[in-house]
Amino acid sequence: MIKKPMDKIKITSTVIYYIVKKLNEELLLGYINSVQTIDKDVWKIKIHKQKTKELIVTENICIIPENSFPVINILGFEKYLKKKLANQRIKEIYQHKNNKVICFKLDHYNLIFELFSNSNIILTDLEFKIITSKQKEEWKDRTIQKGATYLFPSGEDIKLKTTNEINIEIKAMNKSETIKYLSKNYNIAPVELNEILNDNRELIKSVFNNYNLPEPGLKYISEKNTYIVSNKGENIFKTFENIYATIYEKKEIVKESKKKNKIIDILTAQKSKKEEFENNIKQFDAEGEFIYTNFALVDAINIQIKKALDQKTPEKEIIAKINTFFKNKKIKLKINKINQKTKLYEIENLE
Repeated sequence: MIKKPMDKIKITSTVIYYIVKKLNEELLLGYINSVQTIDKDVWKIKIHKQKTKELIVTENICIIPENSFPVINILGFEKYLKKKLANQRIKEIYQHKNNKVICFKLDHYNLIFELFSNSNIILTDLEFKIITSKQKEEWKDRTIQKGATYLFPSGEDIKLKTTNEINIEIKAMNKSETIKYLSKNYNIAPVELNEILNDNRELIKSVFNNYNLPEPGLKYISEKNTYIVSNKGENIFKTFENIYATIYEKKEIVKESKKKNKIIDILTAQKSKKEEFENNIKQFDAEGEFIYTNFALVDAINIQIKKALDQKTPEKEIIAKINTFFKNKKIKLKINKINQKTKLYEIENLE
């Protein structure tokens, strides 16, 4: 059951652990082909390994979907990454300690995804000197900006400890104190720890068991809008593919609707232009027929106007004399105006 797809989804670092395991299976030793924009905070990285696969990177998760995701025009940051990362081979993919941070070690760079807080994408050289990042950030003990040395978030890796070592550390603590301690020192989410209702010794065993699940899935904690890892539950990649596909399928419908409306506007404008063109043809036909029928008269008027203009007779005087001539001869025509610059005049048929 997919919950609240439009809310900002939260996941725990243990979920990241299994995501990284899957990314290694699917992408290790592949080559980066392209970096594209799906949305303001969602990216697609195309990676070729036997066949091309898509890595979808959001603010807090990375997935390899079964189906392709639509893209928009590549934005500036993505254009830069695309240029830098073209044909870079993926030599290593790892989660730093138990942080929500995934690092791709490439031929010449480290590509780092921070999937917490405001999230960030950081590109460094192999010595971790920052080349660029999606955004600048400053923390109490670390700074993300061009030229600085990238420092991973602090914390210890619980996976490098034994259950006995951890039990010694928490020996004098009650459950509440233990949860606070594990969260602060090992970055294990309290929401995940609160799901384990045993005493401290069993709690630690369950924490370690969470890193050895044969078929890891997801469990949704609705009051926290958070997914935690579960021995039974939805497939991790498929769950998030369904959520984001729902979001971007809707975006595509909106996009198609706008495209359809644009086509309708173009067709309406074309129809209007066609009608205007047909009306102009009718008008030109009528004017042509009038000139043909009254050719001798029109030619005589042209001669008289030219003479008057050459003699610098005022325009109003010319119009008045010709219209008086028409009236006396009972000719149902009228001169409305004369353009002395272009030597053209407007004649009206009064019939």
